[in-house]
Amino acid sequence: MRKQIREISRSETFRGLLDDSRDVLAALIAGGDESRERLERAIEVFATEATIIPLTNDVITIARWHELAYSLTPQDAVVLASVRAHAETQQDRKCFVSQDAKGFAHPTIHDELLAVDCKVLVNFSHALAYVRNALHPPA
Repeated sequence: MRKQIREISRSETFRGLLDDSRDVLAALIAGGDESRERLERAIEVFATEATIIPLTNDVITIARWHELAYSLTPQDAVVLASVRAHAETQQDRKCFVSQDAKGFAHPTIHDELLAVDCKVLVNFSHALAYVRNALHPPA
């Protein structure tokens, strides 16, 4: 970007652009560095705290079926197949939380996940209440 600004600022009209743009360029660079640091911290948290669900051949095969059966995007189909496969292996209370209410609105999707005792929640406050209740049930 500096090169382009330097070229533009050679003309009389934009002579001061190079000096004026230094603060903007510095801010863009700092913003990029800050974003990278946040990403690195998030990756560290995931690496130590999260359960990474493997993308297996079975999950991909089931995802393709979900994509066709429920008219899901390929990404949503992989998410659904992964969540379902993982939920089948877990004994504790489970929930699937997504802000994509439209993508996962199909009643059969809810039924499919309920079959493995996994509740579908598309509202953050409902999900928070569900998790809090699961962690600290009322006496």
